[in-house]
Amino acid sequence: MKMGLKRVFLALEVPDEIRQDIECFKERLNTGEAMIKWVEPENLHINLRFFGEISEEEIKKIEECSKQIADSQKPFELSIEGLGFFPNNISPRVLWLGCTSKELLKLRFDLEQLFEEAGLGKEKKEYKPHITLGRIKSKKEVRTLSKEVCKKSETRLGTFHADRITIFESRLSFKGPEYIKIAEFKLGG
Repeated sequence: MKMGLKRVFLALEVPDEIRQDIECFKERLNTGEAMIKWVEPENLHINLRFFGEISEEEIKKIEECSKQIADSQKPFELSIEGLGFFPNNISPRVLWLGCTSKELLKLRFDLEQLFEEAGLGKEKKEYKPHITLGRIKSKKEVRTLSKEVCKKSETRLGTFHADRITIFESRLSFKGPEYIKIAEFKLGG
């Protein structure tokens, strides 16, 4: 990483009770012999935008935009439902739980518009709200996991009250990523 830059993303935090439900769900998943690097419970989140390595000046712009949008949007309910892979079932690399909410999509749309206006660029990928459960480390032995994901693709894990957005710095190490809060903004001010 270049000097003075931070690896940054904006996200909704997952409450502790949902984290516990996710951990129980992962324990019940029949993964067979698939090699999965599970996301640590404290790192579970719903990504709103990954910015990559950016400067302090860009972080300030993100803070300004995030505050403006957070102030204008009320807290909302979010459903955790659906189970799948990125990019697809044939060549799985990421195992995820889906998230649904019209308000989440509006929040994301409004943020993206403001980020683009502020000169922070436009997200190129289509937004698929999700919580990353783990990363598939080897394509060997994923057949059992693929069958399990197909069986549980309609999984419903519950809902939670989303009431804030958080800017995180992601520090990578051999132990895995560490997420440090830079700023958080309550929805509705």
